[in-house]
Amino acid sequence: SGLFASGDPLSALCRQGLSPITRRPSTDAMHPMGRPVRSRISALSAHVCSARRGFATRPVEKLLVANRGEIAVRIMTAAKALQIPTVGVYAAPDKECMHVKTADEVVEVTNPHVAGAVAPYLHPAGIVGAAKQTGATAIHPGYGFLSESYELAKLCEEAGITFVGPPKEALHLFGDKVQARGLAVRNDVPVVEGCTDLPDAAAARAFIEEKKLPFPIVLKAIHGGGGRGMRVVRKWEELDEMFARCTSEAATAFGDGSLFLEEYLENARHLEVQVLADGQGGAVHLYERDCSVQQRHQKVVEFAPARGLSEELRKKITDSALKLVHASNYRSAGTVEFLVRGDLSDPNARFVFMEMNPRIQVEHTVSEEACQVDLVQSQLKIAGGASLADLGLLQDQISLKKVSIQCRMSMMPGGKGTLEKYNFPPGTTSFTQGGEIRIDGLGYLGLSPSLMYDPLLAKVIVSEAINGNLEGAYESARAKSLTVLDDFEIVGVNTNTGMIKNILAHPDFVRGEVFTSFVEKNLAELTKTPAKRKKKKAAANAQPVKMTVEAPFEGSVVEVKVKAGDVVQSGDTIAVLSAMKLDTDVRVENGGTILEVKASAGQQLSGGDPILVMESVAAAEDESDDEEAGVTTRGGRRGAQGFFSAGDPLEPWLESASCPAPTSSSSVLKSSVRTDDARFQARLKANQALAAELKQRLAQVSAGGSAKSVEQHLKRDKFMARDRIGRILDPGTKFLELSQLAAWGMYSGDVNSASV
Repeated sequence: SGLFASGDPLSALCRQGLSPITRRPSTDAMHPMGRPVRSRISALSAHVCSARRGFATRPVEKLLVANRGEIAVRIMTAAKALQIPTVGVYAAPDKECMHVKTADEVVEVTNPHVAGAVAPYLHPAGIVGAAKQTGATAIHPGYGFLSESYELAKLCEEAGITFVGPPKEALHLFGDKVQARGLAVRNDVPVVEGCTDLPDAAAARAFIEEKKLPFPIVLKAIHGGGGRGMRVVRKWEELDEMFARCTSEAATAFGDGSLFLEEYLENARHLEVQVLADGQGGAVHLYERDCSVQQRHQKVVEFAPARGLSEELRKKITDSALKLVHASNYRSAGTVEFLVRGDLSDPNARFVFMEMNPRIQVEHTVSEEACQVDLVQSQLKIAGGASLADLGLLQDQISLKKVSIQCRMSMMPGGKGTLEKYNFPPGTTSFTQGGEIRIDGLGYLGLSPSLMYDPLLAKVIVSEAINGNLEGAYESARAKSLTVLDDFEIVGVNTNTGMIKNILAHPDFVRGEVFTSFVEKNLAELTKTPAKRKKKKAAANAQPVKMTVEAPFEGSVVEVKVKAGDVVQSGDTIAVLSAMKLDTDVRVENGGTILEVKASAGQQLSGGDPILVMESVAAAEDESDDEEAGVTTRGGRRGAQGFFSAGDPLEPWLESASCPAPTSSSSVLKSSVRTDDARFQARLKANQALAAELKQRLAQVSAGGSAKSVEQHLKRDKFMARDRIGRILDPGTKFLELSQLAAWGMYSGDVNSASV
C-alpha cells in the first residue's frame, strides 16, 4: 500500500469499500465502466509493475477498434476474452458489416475533409474524438488504415489514451521506408541497392543510369505496405507509367505518394519474422513465415514455419530482426520482412531486409498457431504494462509446435453481391487461436460486401501438430486445407477459391519450391483456362460498328487515357479504374476511333457504366488456333467491354462455361450464359430500356408524331397520314407498314428527308 500516494487510482477502489490489504472484491462488484472490479485490480497491478520499471501506461479499461472487417472482429474477440468492453467505428457503407454487430458499442465516423468510403477510417482526429465520446481508454488500429499513423499515436498520447501499438517514434521511423533502411544499414542488417530520394520519374531514371542497375527494378511507396503503391519495372519504356501508377496508388491508400526504388530480386523467397516486444527491454521472435505466394505483390497463401530452412540461416535472419527491434526501442507486435535468394538449406544463402511493419498483420494467424501464442491478447496486455516475462513469453519458452497454412479468400467482382450461403465446415473455430481449422471472416448470411474496401472475405487457417515430423505435418495441413476449401460454402459472391486450390495442388507448392515469381510464372496453370475460342479477323466487307466500352466492375476512374478523335489499337489501355485499393487497366480488344468519352477522372462507376463510345471494325471468326495465331485468350474478356492481363484477380468471370453437347434425346438446348453475371444483368437492363424506348417510338409514329404535333395537325382540320390510309383500305384488310422508324429523325429535326 505504500506504493500509492494520496489521490492514486487505488483510492477510488478504497472508496468503494475495497481494502487493498484485507478484502477481496466480491464477484458481483462492478466497475462503473461495466468491468468486474477483479479485472480492474488485475489491470491496476500491471500498471503498478510497469510504473516500477519506468514505463508509464494506462490500463485498458475500454477499447476502441479503429478498423473494420475481419481484423476488427479479431481484436474485439481478444478483448472480450480479457473482459474488456469494445467500441467499434464504421463508415456509412459499413453499417451492416460484422464488426458493427460484434462491438459492444458503435459510433459512425466521418471525414469532413476528404470524401469517399475509406476516408472516415483515415481521419485520426475523428477516431480519437470517437474514443473520447465513448469513454474508451485505448485504441487498437488493427492493420492498414491508421495502423502506422504517427499522428494517431500522437493524438492518443495527448488525450491520455493508450495506443495499442508501438511508440509514436517507432511508427515515424518504420513508417518511412527510407529511415528504416538507414537503421538496417547502421545495425549491419543486409539491404539491397536502392535510391531513397525520388521526386519524379526523371530522378529514378538518372539513378538507374548512374548505378548501372539492371532491370527489373521495383518502385515502392515510402509510407506504404501490403503490396500497394508497388510496381516492378522491367524495361525503360515502363518507367514513367509505372511511376505515375505507384504514386496514384500510394496517395490513395496511404495519403502520401512518395516513392523509392530498389533492385528487384527475382526467384527469391519472401520470409518475414514475427516479433513481440514489451518496450521495457524484452523482445522475442515467433520464428518466420513464408509469404512467397503472391499475386501482384498481394499475399495469397502463407505458412509457418518456412520449409527446409537451416537452423543457421534461421538464426541469422531472426537475429537481424531482433537487432532492429532493440535499436528502435520497439513495443507491441511487428513483422520484419526479408527476401532470401538461394537454397534455404544453405546457411550462407543471401538474405536482405525489405521493411518492418510496425503493426499486427493479416497473416499473424499462422504464427499464432505455429507457436500457440495469442498475439492480439499479448498486444493488449503489453499495452496495459505487462512485460514479456509477466506473460511467460521469454525466447526459450517459445517453440514451433505446429505447421499452419493460411489461405486468403478474396472477393471478386461479379455474382449477385449478397451472401446467400456462408457455411463453415464442421469443427471450425473463429478469431481465436488454438483450433486445427480456423476461419476468420467478415461474412454472414444476407451481407452485401462492398468492393470499396479490401476484398478479403475470409482467412482459412489450417494447422497440424509437428510431433517430430515437420514434412509430414506440412503435407497433412496442405491436404486438409483443400478439404476445408471444398467444404466452406460461399454462395452469392465470386471468390478466388478455385485459384487457391490450384496453388495448393501445384507440384511446386507440394515440394515447397515456391518463390515470389511462382504465381506469375504458373498463371496459366493456376487460373482456369476457358474453352478454345476462334481467332477473329477483319472481314473483307466489314463495316464500322459503333460500340460502347463499359466499366467491367465497380470502381473509381483514376485516369482516362484517350480523348475523342484518338485512334486506338487492339489491347490499348483506354482507362485506369481503382477498385479494392488496386489500379487496373481497362483495354479495348478491337481497334478503332474514339467518338465520345463518357467518364472522367474521379468519377465513381458501377459495372456496366459507359466509359467511352468508339467506332470499330467488326471482326469475323476464323478457324485457326488462337495460340498459334498469337492471340491471348486466357484472362481476356472479348468484345468492347475491355479485358485484363492474364489471370487478373479482378476478372473472374472471363472463363467460358462449357456447354453440354446435345444428345439424341435432347429436347432443350441448355445455355451456358451466366445470368447472375453483373455484366449480363447490366446489359439486360440496357436492352430492356431499348425495348421500352422502341415501343414508345413506335407508338408515337403510329399516332403521327408527338402529342403537340398531332394537336396542331388536327386544329387545321387535317387527317393524320395513317387515318387517310385507313379510309381508303378495303373493309377487313390490314395495312402492312414497313420501316416505321425510317423518318424518325424528321420529328426531331435531326434529318431533312427520309424514304422507304
